Amino acid sequence: MITLDDEMVEFVCQRMRDERVYRYIVLYKQANDGNSPSRREIMRACGISSTSMVWASLLRLFDKGLIDFSNHGQSRNILVTGGRWVAPTANYTTNLERSE
Repeated sequence: MITLDDEMVEFVCQRMRDERVYRYIVLYKQANDGNSPSRREIMRACGISSTSMVWASLLRLFDKGLIDFSNHGQSRNILVTGGRWVAPTANYTTNLERSE
């Protein structure tokens, strides 16, 4: 049986929380025309107990280079590193209708 000390448990929980936050941000931006979720929305969606814990996760994701902020200190300003939002075009909608 493997035993984990408190520091290791906290590290694993923190990493899992950061991964949930990152995935939620990506999915939210895809579903909302590239707009970012607020910290409170992230908190609720990811089951995190406070916005300060969300902020800590965001800072770790920033330190890892996974996200950036377009305007530090303001909400809804999260940029996914390497991500690029391209708005759907009329042709995209037309092509979808044709494929049905």
